[in-house]
Amino acid sequence: MNGFIDGFLSLLSLTSNVGKDARLWRLAFAVVVVAGFAVTAGPVTAATPGEQWIEVDDCVVSFGSDVDVPAIRSGLIDKVVVQLNQRIAAGDCLILQDDRDLQMRRRIAELRLQAAKQDAEDDTEVQIATTMLKEAEQNHRSAGTSPASTQRLRLLEKRARQDRLRAATAVQIGEAELGTIKQQISELRVCAPTDGLVIELHKAAGEWVTAGDTIARLVTVDLLNVDALVSVRQRDPNELVDQSFNVRWEDPASGMQRHLPGRIVSVDPVRLPGGFVRVRGSIQNRLVTTDDGRQTRWELYPGTDVRLEIATRGKDVSNSQRSGRTPSRAAIERSWRADLRPDAQSFSR
Repeated sequence: MNGFIDGFLSLLSLTSNVGKDARLWRLAFAVVVVAGFAVTAGPVTAATPGEQWIEVDDCVVSFGSDVDVPAIRSGLIDKVVVQLNQRIAAGDCLILQDDRDLQMRRRIAELRLQAAKQDAEDDTEVQIATTMLKEAEQNHRSAGTSPASTQRLRLLEKRARQDRLRAATAVQIGEAELGTIKQQISELRVCAPTDGLVIELHKAAGEWVTAGDTIARLVTVDLLNVDALVSVRQRDPNELVDQSFNVRWEDPASGMQRHLPGRIVSVDPVRLPGGFVRVRGSIQNRLVTTDDGRQTRWELYPGTDVRLEIATRGKDVSNSQRSGRTPSRAAIERSWRADLRPDAQSFSR
């Protein structure tokens, strides 16, 4: 490693002497990129007989889910129910929008539906028309009245029955209209789509919001993702899926070394320059408890500088013991790699 750094510094010195020689600058850049990727992945080390490890220093820890919750309907915000950094459950209300206009429309629709049901249930006109028709038919048979009057009463009975059918249809239309208004009212109550933590609120009470505008940002801290780059020369990427791993880091509060187990859940199909692939793992976070048993904070947070240790050959490493690596190597590599690749941890965004 020291030999590589010396050679790299010599190359930089050479390029500085030649000034604007484009070929040497391109050569220097290529060496930097390849070396940066090679250091990122780390070597394969043996933990126990039959077990190999892939160690990755540059990892990005992110939220297990990160959701921008939008407003479904445009309108005035009446009340913000939650606060920043508040833990909520799926279905909990985030904001309430002004629904006074819709509530009035709902009342009108309920009254119309009630009247339509009364008309549909009232068969008085049908009974009158039927009775008059029976009397006319009886008189026609006994007294020989005009058949035209009987036919007219038949048409009156038919119209009465059709009016009642139209009243039943009006009931169905009224129910649909009322259901639509109730749905619109419910959409003015913006709720959390999943359990999580509210880390951003973009609107306040009294502000106007347009449909589609982001109301809040909701994340999960109990389940985290970790992304890393692994060289295809170390291991067939297809063999990494479902492999167990450890993430290790130094707790900034106590200075103690901590670790959490996880499992690889996906490997990108795209090969990056230098023969690398991005792998994603899932970590079940833990709460740190005090002596009195209270849950105070999460053990790992997104953005923490961690080291990923992936076990291969199907070994479970959730409780494995690892011998420490030389810290000076990681420190040297991290220091000059940060200058060469300032956006090294942004590939997952």
